[in-house]
Amino acid sequence: MAVLGTAALWLLSTGTLFDALKASAAMAGAAATAFAVPRRPVAAIGIVFLLACFSRLVIELPVGTMRLEQPAIAALLLAVVWHRRRLELPSARPLVPLIAAAALYLGVLTLSSLLVAPEPLASLRMVLWTGASMTAGLIAALLIAGRARSAFPYLVGAGSIVAAIGALAAIAYFLFGPQASLISGSSGTIPKVYSVVHEANLYASLLGALIPLAVEQFRHRATLLNAGLLALLLIAIGLGVTRGAYVGLLVGLVVYFGLRLIHARPTPALRRAALVVVLAGTAGLLVPSIVLNADYAGALGTRPTVDGRPGSGNGSGGQPGPGKEEPRDELATWEYRMQRVNTGLADFRSSPMIGMGAYSYGQRHQDVAGRPETIAVLPVAVLHDAGIIGLAALSGFVAMLGLRAWRASRDPVLGGPASALIASVAVLVVAYVATNALHFAVTWVIIGCAAGATLTGRDEPQPMPVVEGRGAA
Repeated sequence: MAVLGTAALWLLSTGTLFDALKASAAMAGAAATAFAVPRRPVAAIGIVFLLACFSRLVIELPVGTMRLEQPAIAALLLAVVWHRRRLELPSARPLVPLIAAAALYLGVLTLSSLLVAPEPLASLRMVLWTGASMTAGLIAALLIAGRARSAFPYLVGAGSIVAAIGALAAIAYFLFGPQASLISGSSGTIPKVYSVVHEANLYASLLGALIPLAVEQFRHRATLLNAGLLALLLIAIGLGVTRGAYVGLLVGLVVYFGLRLIHARPTPALRRAALVVVLAGTAGLLVPSIVLNADYAGALGTRPTVDGRPGSGNGSGGQPGPGKEEPRDELATWEYRMQRVNTGLADFRSSPMIGMGAYSYGQRHQDVAGRPETIAVLPVAVLHDAGIIGLAALSGFVAMLGLRAWRASRDPVLGGPASALIASVAVLVVAYVATNALHFAVTWVIIGCAAGATLTGRDEPQPMPVVEGRGAA
């Protein structure tokens, strides 16, 4: 089936060799996911998450854009339904309020897309994508219930692959200048690494969300490998040059360390983790100013020069991200966002209760090149697309998830993983104030894992005695 699916996708796409490779990856991932579900269900979630991290790689089909993880999500759903008795899934009853809030948001988004959006089919495709991503999150919650920690190596490992690719891209930029790929930017702007992620903001937000998991993984087991993965993520996040992600990470670390200090005594393992965060985080702030410095990048390669100074003719390497005209300074960035926020709020007044439809802002407004524009402020984007009802449902969802995670963080067994995962969600909530990625599967898999960390297979987590320290749960 995977081979036939690969052939079908390749024939329906543009038919290039690169499309064949992407189709092979997508279908191989779907096959691996279906195979893993009855044997290693947490690994199946890891496969979906890894594919979703490569969000820049898509396959254009006659019916629209296909993401690499979407066949794997379909395989995950079918395999879980088929093997439901063998998997002994926990009761979803404790998550019913969360599911109801998410369903309300998705239902309102569907209604506004049908009734209000200028291009209903285009908006409904985005609703389907969002629904598929939510489905992956719900399945993740059920599969990792009571064993959330076992998902950390897969999630952190996937993020480390993205970070390593980003680091290699930054080194290539330093050596060869604008000839390097996987770097966004245009003349006069700061270069930003996006690696294999859709854009630099989402690259930095993804790594920021995974850093609390890497901290908890290192605290739980202080090996050189875990320390190296944590340091890699902390250094590589700086290459995305995204202030929103930095602020989100700071909030997430405060949440994680705060919960651990409140609910458990300080331990040498926690202090070691904090030390690695401080040292590697400082390096992460300094390295980009050297590696991505336009004045020095390309000095060892073939970068064109102006007035004899290496790299002075171009402020960055590569090309801007898709559909983006990058502002040239902080003031322009603020004005760029606020113009679209003000326009989006003006549109919203036409349908305040249910909004204007999924990602319909770009259907009404295009840039000078005719490309769809977006509102890069998530709360305003949700208000525009799903109205007051949708924003209230989504806000209630986040609040209820935070309450459940707070309760689970007090549990001696669930506390560490629950604290790390709710810190990851906090990173995304803050970072997405300056961007919009609610429809991406990585977002909902992390959210689903956070919800699953509050489950034990019973209605509520039950405390179990454990000794805090090296190797503790």
